Amino acid sequence: MSRKILTLLVAAVMAVGMAVPAVSHAWYYMYVYTENGGSLNVRSEPKTGNNVLWTIPFGTQVGVDYNLGNGWTALVGAGAYDTVYVQTRFLVSTQPSSKPSGGSSGRNTSTNASTASELNVIFRKYTAVTPYRVTVRPVRASGWVNLRFAPSKETEVMATFRANESVTVIAELGDWLQVEDPNTGKVGYMSKQFVAQ
Repeated sequence: MSRKILTLLVAAVMAVGMAVPAVSHAWYYMYVYTENGGSLNVRSEPKTGNNVLWTIPFGTQVGVDYNLGNGWTALVGAGAYDTVYVQTRFLVSTQPSSKPSGGSSGRNTSTNASTASELNVIFRKYTAVTPYRVTVRPVRASGWVNLRFAPSKETEVMATFRANESVTVIAELGDWLQVEDPNTGKVGYMSKQFVAQ
């Protein structure tokens, strides 16, 4: 009797095992979007340094294996490399229609001046303030915030600041802040949405 039960149990386990489909590791597509319209570095390890294997041009479709959750994404590799790594912030889900101009940050703000007359409108909102410190808060903890020459994402990037660095606000201009880097004395503009008091 116990032999029959054992045989039935083994048969039941095998039937259940055959009914469950095999789990396959599926990957998906994303596209390269660099802030300056340049190529994206592909690395052998999920860290910066002397580990660049090759570059991928702006707008190229890539196969994503998985997101590491720390600012890095694993791509389906090629050749001797099964898996390669890129910084997650340079991947977007839809194919870019065109390259950004003039070092655009790729982040939208409610003020996006691209002409002198539009900048004049922003500068008219200039409000001097008693200087105060703010902490840089990029979209991703591993990201950065640009310090720009003028209050527009279309203008030159003078410097970049990592999360939790601080700058001194010396004026407010609508959605922008005029700030000073306390370490270098550089003065430029930073979007309000990427700082916190």
